[in-house]
Amino acid sequence: MYKNQILYIFGPGRKSKIDENSVKASEFFYGFNFFKKKYTTEILEVNKDHSNKEGLRKFIHIYDRIIVKLTNFPSYSVELISKKNMKLLKSSKKIVYTSDALFLSLLPVLFLNKVLKRRNENFVITMGLFGKQSTNFLKSIFNLIYQKIFLYSADKFIFLGYGEYQFVKNKFSKYESKFEYLPFCVDTKFWSKSKNEKKEGVLFIGNDGKRDYNFLIKLSQHLPELNFTVITNQKLNFNTSNVRYIKGNWSDQLISDESLRDIYSKSKLTIIPIKNSYQPSGQSVALQSLSCNTPILITKTNGFFGDEDFIKEYKINFVQSNLVTEWENELNKILNNYQKVQLDSKSFNNFIDNFDVAKFNLELEKILFGS
Repeated sequence: MYKNQILYIFGPGRKSKIDENSVKASEFFYGFNFFKKKYTTEILEVNKDHSNKEGLRKFIHIYDRIIVKLTNFPSYSVELISKKNMKLLKSSKKIVYTSDALFLSLLPVLFLNKVLKRRNENFVITMGLFGKQSTNFLKSIFNLIYQKIFLYSADKFIFLGYGEYQFVKNKFSKYESKFEYLPFCVDTKFWSKSKNEKKEGVLFIGNDGKRDYNFLIKLSQHLPELNFTVITNQKLNFNTSNVRYIKGNWSDQLISDESLRDIYSKSKLTIIPIKNSYQPSGQSVALQSLSCNTPILITKTNGFFGDEDFIKEYKINFVQSNLVTEWENELNKILNNYQKVQLDSKSFNNFIDNFDVAKFNLELEKILFGS
């Protein structure tokens, strides 16, 4: 009945990277290369062509705008809903949505499929979906209705962050059987293949909306004696000589994984100042940095991705808020007692084994097909 055992739904650009094998670290493919060797597997990818909004498709675009206006959730249905894609969905048994925004963008179709008792199984990789809240009373009502719809429509929500997973288990206990916690993993075998370089300076990497870029600028200006390397696609104005700015964006591969690995390895510390939310912001950067045996300093938020064992085992350093003086104090403590925050060989080897994509792939397979 089903042509494909697994259908992966990706944002734009993933398919060409997979076909061309142009990305060395494989974590952002969420197990696709592993599964395609064992199962009939296909890709459905976002199409950002503006012609998608012409003709009758204008009504789908209007639907997207209504959802965004009435709720706190994104919707890009016009970029995913097409006759070709609907056939692909229908012919696939298990569907893996590599972000919650992709799942929400197909929600009208998925909800209808559930009502009609069609047998597709929907697995949603979740990063901050349930933390979206509103102080507007009317919007909060629509948020609640919308949450009920997507909770009904998915078979499993796979949480990459421990903070959000705990929050959702408590708030939506009725649906607990649909919730799975699967720690995100990186290609530790790739990232750990770095030379044992002399470490110096502080590194910042990131592009998502939860990074606190304004604070980063203030921090670099407040600490002129400290050298910063900043890799981002954001347009930031530092006006200070102690910042080395490198334009970087994973989607466009503006900097190679090998070059990024070298920068991690040469840096003494990776800093991750973020705004409070249930999104596990900074997760991939933190894990990549630890794979290069470079410690991290990160803002403590509701959505921090690791549990207490992770924090203790891998010496995670926190700052409670994004105040310059607090960060300055923590930076001085770390840089003046650096050996205390670096992982010893046992902890480092444990990390390389426990947070490699190979483990993620096997755990995801259990979720999709049962243990």
